Amino acid sequence: MLPLTPFDASCEERIFFTEDGQIQGDDEDAEKTIEILNLTAYDKDRAETIAGFIYAFQDEEEMENGFSDTLISKGEAEQIVNVLSQKDEQGRFRPFCSAVISVLKREIIQAT
Repeated sequence: MLPLTPFDASCEERIFFTEDGQIQGDDEDAEKTIEILNLTAYDKDRAETIAGFIYAFQDEEEMENGFSDTLISKGEAEQIVNVLSQKDEQGRFRPFCSAVISVLKREIIQAT
């Protein structure tokens, strides 16, 4: 039996994504659920997608190198969450949207 399920209202807060695309838990039940569901696999595409949304590129060189250490603003993060929370024309969510939303909420929106 899973100690934590998606039906639990606190699931999204207790199991979350990090900036580098890893999945982590806030407590023992969350960590046990991650282990049972084998959610520990690293996904490079997920990590790159998250980085593409959360970092603000300061100049063309950073954009070309794909690297910035400056996070976007809280207002920008809120706008992205609103957009990613909507389905596309085919009725689907964008790939990795839940991971991006998780990081935006935890690292930018709630952190400020």
